Amino acid sequence: MSVDPQGGFRVYPVEAEPEAAGPDPGPYVPYVPPAGQAVTPAPAWDQPDPSPRAQAQLLPPTPARKRQRGRALIMTAVIAAVIAAGSVTGGLYFWGNPTVAGAGPGANFDGVDLTKGNFKTVDLTGASFQDATLTDAQFQRANLTDADLTGADLEQAHFDRANLTGAVFVGADLEEAHLPSADGTQADFSDARLPSSDLTQATFVGAQFDNADLEDADLARATLTGADLHGADLHDADLSRANLSGVDLTGADFHDADLSQADLTGATLAGANFTGADLSQVTWQGATYDDTTVWPEDFGIPAGVTKVK
Repeated sequence: MSVDPQGGFRVYPVEAEPEAAGPDPGPYVPYVPPAGQAVTPAPAWDQPDPSPRAQAQLLPPTPARKRQRGRALIMTAVIAAVIAAGSVTGGLYFWGNPTVAGAGPGANFDGVDLTKGNFKTVDLTGASFQDATLTDAQFQRANLTDADLTGADLEQAHFDRANLTGAVFVGADLEEAHLPSADGTQADFSDARLPSSDLTQATFVGAQFDNADLEDADLARATLTGADLHGADLHDADLSRANLSGVDLTGADFHDADLSQADLTGATLAGANFTGADLSQVTWQGATYDDTTVWPEDFGIPAGVTKVK
């Protein structure tokens, strides 16, 4: 019961158990206070909220408010899904992929499974990853100077703009790996697998690729000055505008490869196979070949190329 500002009382009937019900309280009886007696107003909780926000909530929702509430519900569902996914995967992708613990100069991860591991921008100078599993690992802009990745599984790994100077990838599997603009000066990729890998505009000055599998690899505009590619498989590879000056291509297979506008100045071509290759606008000055070199059909030996015994 509360005091009515206009006088009297407000009576709120209360349901009671049948056996405990009292007499009928009767109709509402206004209370008239004695003359001169102040009337206490009803408390705020007993009055309607006059604020525009509260009044708006009492109105039927407009199409705009329905859309707003729908978006809020969708966002809530998305956040819940992300949290659930993070819990299921051990938190690896919850709020980003954290850097692998213990990563740093001289770190040893030999034989460790680091699939999708994050090493972005980390200094891994002299680190060892021999026979490690690094499928789809992230090494963007990392420093892998003199690191040892012999026999590592690096399928689809990312080395964009990484420093691979002197790094060892002997026998490693880099199928579909990403190495655009990486610096692999003096790196060793002997017997490594790099089919369908991306090495565009990368630098491999003096690097070793002997007997490496570079089938269908993209080396467009790559710099391989003084590199060793003898016995390498480069069929269907893209070496357009690549710098292959002074490179040892003895016995290399360029079957159906694209070498258009490549620079082969001073390259060794003995035993190389250029069957079906695009050799348009290649720079040959000082290059050498022998009787075992296989040229495209109807290809005229260009001036500047010297035959050796």
